[in-house]
Amino acid sequence: MISSSHALHIFIPFKTTDLDFITRWLHNQTLPGCGPTCKRTLNTNLNRTTMKVTHPDFIRYVFANYMDTSLSYRPTTGAMTTFLAIQLCDVVNMYGFGYDPRFPMHYYDHRSIPDQREDGEIKEGAHDYSEERRLWEKLHAENIIFWHSRQNETVEADMA
Repeated sequence: MISSSHALHIFIPFKTTDLDFITRWLHNQTLPGCGPTCKRTLNTNLNRTTMKVTHPDFIRYVFANYMDTSLSYRPTTGAMTTFLAIQLCDVVNMYGFGYDPRFPMHYYDHRSIPDQREDGEIKEGAHDYSEERRLWEKLHAENIIFWHSRQNETVEADMA
């Protein structure tokens, strides 16, 4: 998709340094934390026309309305995309979200879901997968999204 000159790219800043990063990147300047010898060139198809940046307050809105702000965990990329879709689209259908340990974490690789902790929760790094799963269940029950989970599928049926 990045190779297409007509592709639209959306950048969702999570913290203040993200704004500095995207500003420098779009101006082909040295990136923060990269040092003076590190300069990554911008893909020629990414420019001020094809790159859109959400308002910095969007992430605050997401936490205030969808996430338990007492947690230090960040939403996954898929969750951020879903939150954006909820704002922009009349209908949001989600397929495969929910972090079911019977299936790979991503559609494009075979990475496994992280193991459950002793308390039954699935958390890893900056993400709380159990909390996101509960959120998808809630938003689906409230008809805000239509979550097509694989809850009733078996691995054999999925591989067929």
